[in-house]
Amino acid sequence: MDNQIKNDFCKAAEKMFDFCNGYTVVVWGGGIAGQFINYVFRRNNKIVDYNVDKNHSVYTYRPYIIRSLNPRYTRVIVSFPPDENVKKFLESYGFRRGLEYDEIGTWFGRKEQKVLGFENWLEYTYELDITSVPTAGTNKISEESHNFHWGSHDYKFMEAFDSLLIKKDDAVFDYGCGKGGVLLLLKFLVGFNVIGGVEYDEVLYSVAVRNCEKMGLDVTRIIHDDATKLKYEIDDYNYFFFYDPFVGKQFEMVLDNIVNSYNRRSRKIIIIYASPQCDDIIRKNGKFILIKKIEANCMEYPGINIYAME
Repeated sequence: MDNQIKNDFCKAAEKMFDFCNGYTVVVWGGGIAGQFINYVFRRNNKIVDYNVDKNHSVYTYRPYIIRSLNPRYTRVIVSFPPDENVKKFLESYGFRRGLEYDEIGTWFGRKEQKVLGFENWLEYTYELDITSVPTAGTNKISEESHNFHWGSHDYKFMEAFDSLLIKKDDAVFDYGCGKGGVLLLLKFLVGFNVIGGVEYDEVLYSVAVRNCEKMGLDVTRIIHDDATKLKYEIDDYNYFFFYDPFVGKQFEMVLDNIVNSYNRRSRKIIIIYASPQCDDIIRKNGKFILIKKIEANCMEYPGINIYAME
């Protein structure tokens, strides 16, 4: 299953690259899907020449850059289901759908009006439940926990893990694993052999178990509990992933548990912390050092800090 899923994604990407092979590449759309496309190109050592968006920013050109490009030597990838205005604009300059331009869903099978990322692709391809907004669970969630995040920022997580050398004996644990989307990415696309996670909300936990069972994963490592109570359960892991699941005292207690786990079993420990609003708590702990910082490229996307045990 591991290789099959990775191969399925690579085949979809290769079809997109074939469409663009040898041409000037334009990605239309600077949002989540546009950033995802750029990441897939970078990860495969390929280049996007222009990013365009009607909401011009320092990262994109306005669409009128299209006027200066010859359709014969250009391919445009539209990162959203194109509306009539986009179609008319491109076609007015000689770009024909399926020939000089196409929509990303052509290769990745995206449903209409959805953003696109690795989790979305997994969800659509294998009929999982990852990105939909959940109904409220029955557990009472404290004010310091569960900052739910629903959106495909997963290419940023992948970028963080791409900067690390993952070995066959490494194991990763996701604090606040939600519906299990990141666990699936870490297993099938990053390549961890051992994955685990904890989720306090019983609705999300149940969905995570169903998703992981469907993909053939060992669900005994997905724990339904209060993260602050996990002690010996984390001794098998050396990578710990957080996407801003809790703050304050809870975060302090979890960090202390990781330190105590290290004291019981000395090993390399790495923390990957997305949207790191509690960086000060990690620094005050005194046992971790910031080794890499991946900046957010705009307000919509989370920055990521990577820490190592000193």
